[in-house]
Amino acid sequence: MRRISCALAVVLGLLVSGPNSAQASWQALGTRASTASATTVNRPAAPVVTKVGVNAQVSWTATTLAQGTAVTGYTVLRKVGATTITLCTTTAPTATCVDTAPVQTTAEYSVIARYRGWASQESTRTAFTFDTVAPVTTAAATGTPNGAGWIRAASSNVTLTATDAGSGVASIRYKIGSAAAVTVNAASTNFAVNAQGTTTITYAATDNAGNVEADKTLVVKLDNVAPTAAMTFPTTAGPFNAAQWGTNCRTSANAPVAGVCGTTIDTASGTDNVQYELKRTWYLFGFIPITRCWNGSAFANSCGTYRDAADGPTAGSWLITLPYTEIDDSNYEFELRLQATDVAGNAMPATLVRSWDQ
Repeated sequence: MRRISCALAVVLGLLVSGPNSAQASWQALGTRASTASATTVNRPAAPVVTKVGVNAQVSWTATTLAQGTAVTGYTVLRKVGATTITLCTTTAPTATCVDTAPVQTTAEYSVIARYRGWASQESTRTAFTFDTVAPVTTAAATGTPNGAGWIRAASSNVTLTATDAGSGVASIRYKIGSAAAVTVNAASTNFAVNAQGTTTITYAATDNAGNVEADKTLVVKLDNVAPTAAMTFPTTAGPFNAAQWGTNCRTSANAPVAGVCGTTIDTASGTDNVQYELKRTWYLFGFIPITRCWNGSAFANSCGTYRDAADGPTAGSWLITLPYTEIDDSNYEFELRLQATDVAGNAMPATLVRSWDQ
């Protein structure tokens, strides 16, 4: 009887232990398979997006499973507003994607890593504005120019302001005359121009997408110094004979002519005109002064009015035609006052430049 009981116990033991062992084996396999689930595919880092010609290039760092196994591929997403599309599906180890039709606005790019049938979490999105339009810069200089564009000042402050509706302004580059170029990492800048004369400012802006504006120029013309005048004939106190008087001055056509002549100097805008008052005095009864002024054709009672001198043969030179017959008297004394004005409007004060007699 005891033998039958023992045999029955062994059979019952086998019937019970067999299913338990099979269940334990299934659980272990199930645990190993779960290590390839979605939660163990490492989430990629946010991609880097750059503008390459007319395309946007998306690149990212390769990722793996938690235990180091390489993933099998990636999916790249592009989100614009509420719309998300699959931009690329790549096979590892490829870690780049080219957006050949980027939108002209801000888009968000992200990456999902794949391992066979499983996927990672979506990476952090990278916002990128595809911009093919260069910024626009405006320039302004302080001071009010006259009709010829000249500012009567010792200096002028120039302000450059750039705008860009796409990626934004990255920098402004400018050059004052022939000086070295200066780059300012801002959307506006200002600086002073202090040189008398004409100064050309060359400038352009660059946006954050790398678009560069074509060079522009601003011309700043400064002149706050009046011209000076000098006589080239006569240069002595006289008297003069007819031959001397008729050969020392020249017309604008460089022909010799009788008269009084000289030059002006203005290093910035240049001389615009020279005006004169030429007095001739003689003494009635030897002591009563009688003064007349030259009106261009005769000495008359017209003193107090300045008249325009004619142009000489070179820039800045001037001429007052005066026949020898108008000075040929030993009782005459002469005074010449000049007032020169440059193109900027600076006027030399009326100045006595020469006295002589016959």
